[in-house]
Amino acid sequence: MKNYIKYLLFLAMISCKAQSPIVGLLNKSASDADNRYEKDLENDLDPFVGTYVFEEGNIYVKVILKKLTMTFNQSYYEDVIVGEIQYKVNEVDLFNSLANINVNYPNQALQHAIGGNSILLNSYKPECYDCALNERRLSLIFSDDKAYGDVVIQRITVGGNPAIKFEPRTGVPTRSVGSPIVTSIVKNREYIMIKQP
Repeated sequence: MKNYIKYLLFLAMISCKAQSPIVGLLNKSASDADNRYEKDLENDLDPFVGTYVFEEGNIYVKVILKKLTMTFNQSYYEDVIVGEIQYKVNEVDLFNSLANINVNYPNQALQHAIGGNSILLNSYKPECYDCALNERRLSLIFSDDKAYGDVVIQRITVGGNPAIKFEPRTGVPTRSVGSPIVTSIVKNREYIMIKQP
């Protein structure tokens, strides 16, 4: 009887797996099944993980990127990169969400300042003129509490050190007549950020 129960549990586990298809991040648009698992099969997200710093004149930017595996986004499972950012001008924090890097949100990719798992190949827009032939970039959701959009991240080397090009592309919400004008906190531009040890 004990072996029979073990056998039934084993069959139940297999049938659950069969109902949860695993899809690679580059092929995720091919499946819209609930409970699917969008898995980083080719480890495209791993090289982006780390802490990065940009310093130029009076501007200081720090970004922490972290990979989370098999997170549930209320519809399906996915591997994602999440991140938080500190943006300072003249030594004053204008935006700092670094303390939220380990917060476990119901939808990790949407609720961190930076999040997602979209892989950009060379042929994908925005075009990359200095990318290697098979290089892969990331396009992640980005928000600084005033503006939202996406950020394109490319791995590069600066002076022999690993680095990233971090390029937010945000817009501000439409405002009502008479309401104050809102501008983004983190400016839309290219930030060359050095990976920290």
